[in-house]
Amino acid sequence: MSIDLDAILRCACEAARAAGEVVTPRLGRPGVIKDKASGPVTDCDIEAENAALAVIQRAFPSHEILSEEKGSAGSGPVRWVIDPLDGTNNFIRGIPWYAVSVAFEVGGRVEVGVVYAPSLDLLFTAVRGQGAHLNGRAMQVSNVRTLAGSMVDIGLRQEDWADPGKITCLSRLAAAGAEIRSLNACALDLAFVATGWLEGYWDVHTAPWDAAAGALLVAEAGGRVALRAKAPAKDSAAVLLASNAHVGDLLRDILDGRRRNPT
Repeated sequence: MSIDLDAILRCACEAARAAGEVVTPRLGRPGVIKDKASGPVTDCDIEAENAALAVIQRAFPSHEILSEEKGSAGSGPVRWVIDPLDGTNNFIRGIPWYAVSVAFEVGGRVEVGVVYAPSLDLLFTAVRGQGAHLNGRAMQVSNVRTLAGSMVDIGLRQEDWADPGKITCLSRLAAAGAEIRSLNACALDLAFVATGWLEGYWDVHTAPWDAAAGALLVAEAGGRVALRAKAPAKDSAAVLLASNAHVGDLLRDILDGRRRNPT
């Protein structure tokens, strides 16, 4: 199968911007809010998803699509994976830390990834083998080599903050000198690892649409990404660890409990 990845990238950018045009004017005013297992969903999530899907389906009507709110549609060797509004809790409260994530897979491997943060006017893009870019300029992960001086973002749900095992991990990170943040927008957090503004990102409840585009950004920017499925089912949640090329092993050992006093 011959696929024009440049055309795919253009479509992914257009779809991300279309979703961004829906959500940005409604920051802090998301419409009706409903609860689901993974967190809140708003009218704005649905409308943004519809805008992104319309762009993709117009250009590639035969392609399979997996999106956060509508699930999977179609079948075939290629698939789009979409999160129309990552960071919904932030968005609901008027915090401009949210993004649109659009990825394109061939045979289960992500080949194109786009993360768009409309309120920040940041467009992160990657094509496998062609590097990663921010607003058209090449980007790379940071060169920080120790946890002291690193900034690590943590993606935990509310109940995880009462989990003694996870809190112990955070204590170990802090003891190693890492600055810890919890920004709660997986796609955008991964993009910030890719551009060197964060050294690491750890999330224990990662869905495919959360990480598909962002993981490619990190890899193409010279970083490392490890995904460990929590269940054998396809598209199940996973534990994710992303980092620059230097602190990944230290982070992994701390989070797995194998190292207590890293340097």
